Amino acid sequence: MSSPSALTDYRLLALDLDGTYLDENSQPHPENIKAVQQLIDEGMEVILCTGRGLIEAQHAVASLKGIQTVITLSGARTCNPHTNETLRSKYITPSLAAEVSLCFAATDQSILFFTDASKTGYQYYIFNEDKLLP
Repeated sequence: MSSPSALTDYRLLALDLDGTYLDENSQPHPENIKAVQQLIDEGMEVILCTGRGLIEAQHAVASLKGIQTVITLSGARTCNPHTNETLRSKYITPSLAAEVSLCFAATDQSILFFTDASKTGYQYYIFNEDKLLP
């Protein structure tokens, strides 16, 4: 991408948040905001991508005008960040979640299960010591 004219061949930018758009303090750098906003203003669709849930990504969404799609949970959920509507999702099955829980039951580790907050009312559940906490 050596010049603005080189961008005309592209219509979409899928942009990772952590370590790319966001700095080491999880904040968008002003130069990143300016560059990405310019692309949006010129008609490029920008999709933010993250391993985070939507709630943890909202500050990045809020830094740009025109973001209509965010891919969250490392690709498990694609959503509209303004309405929280799920556009696409791919979750593990309840039986696999139960199997994973059993594997961790003998350890002192908690399990964090992310969910579709628009359907469950919670972004994630924490499974610890035979309890499921929203």
